[in-house]
Amino acid sequence: MPEIAIAERAGVGADGHPRPTEDHVVVLDNAVLVLDGATSSDPSQPPGGWYAERLARHLGDGLRAAPEADLAEALTRAIGEVTADNRLLPRHSPSSTVAAVRWLDDRVDALVLADSPVAAFGRFGVDVVSDDRLARLRRRGLLQTGADVRRRRNAHDGFWVAEAEPGAAAHAVRRSWARADVEAVLLAAGHPARRRASFPAGLTAREAEVLRLLAGGGSNREIARALSISEKTVRNHVEHIYAKAGVTNRTGAGLFALEHGITSAFPAAGR
Repeated sequence: MPEIAIAERAGVGADGHPRPTEDHVVVLDNAVLVLDGATSSDPSQPPGGWYAERLARHLGDGLRAAPEADLAEALTRAIGEVTADNRLLPRHSPSSTVAAVRWLDDRVDALVLADSPVAAFGRFGVDVVSDDRLARLRRRGLLQTGADVRRRRNAHDGFWVAEAEPGAAAHAVRRSWARADVEAVLLAAGHPARRRASFPAGLTAREAEVLRLLAGGGSNREIARALSISEKTVRNHVEHIYAKAGVTNRTGAGLFALEHGITSAFPAAGR
């Protein structure tokens, strides 16, 4: 079984004060699940952590019984079971993001529903599996009120999340890699990014920018071109990043970046 490490911290309420986390992590013999609950705006409904715990339990039980089951189909069944057991109503229930990674003899599978990403590191570089539909709607100002969120939840002009509509699972973002090519995988609960006054491990702003591009899959040449600096300067920055982060390679640096929220996909040519 691969080595698995879990890092958790308390949640933060709308008032800025700590609150119990609504995240739930399930470790199976050949899979890891991370669910991040979201509380409904309807005060009569239970909290998001209540929903995430039940969905995690049903999804985990389903994958224990059928370890090689299609991940989206397993999630569809789990959402349906939680909905039926608790008489939940679409758009009037708590919800949860879902990130799942499952390893088989020949491959590693990932599934992401809503904003809890998965990042894989390996011979292919860095591959981030993310569902950015919710983020795009926020950037466009289309989720200003609770009514906006309810109308666009699990709708074709909106975003998809685990709630009381089992069909949402079919809209999850999925990826598979050859197992021999994968060195490490990171799953994260989705939280809005915050502006930083400083960077971890004493990184400078320039080193953080180099790390962001490196974690997004950029080569030294691509990073140099993006920042209008020389490849030698990039190499120097990378050496400093390794020393400060306590890592020895790009995989370790990428994991450090993701753990500290310093990451984005490297832009493709022509964008």
